[in-house]
Amino acid sequence: MSTSSTDLTAAPPETASTWFEGFEKRQFNVNGVVVCARISANWQNHLDKPVLVLLHGFPQTHVMWHRVAQALKNDYRLVLPDLRGYGDS
Repeated sequence: MSTSSTDLTAAPPETASTWFEGFEKRQFNVNGVVVCARISANWQNHLDKPVLVLLHGFPQTHVMWHRVAQALKNDYRLVLPDLRGYGDS
């Protein structure tokens, strides 16, 4: 009988931090509810670029967009919020 094992360890911190290179993590108070989001770090320098909101579904968080965000960050001002009750919101 063979057994297989799966490595369930989390990604090293240096790997996880590169997922959102070029983004800032912020908290916004919206009608008394704290919403956590990552936004493009270069927001003020790219006012000519359109805003694109990447909204996750159930049961994800904003982290699901990390690869897409890296591909789009030079063409858009991105907002990646966590819905209320998910992630850090």
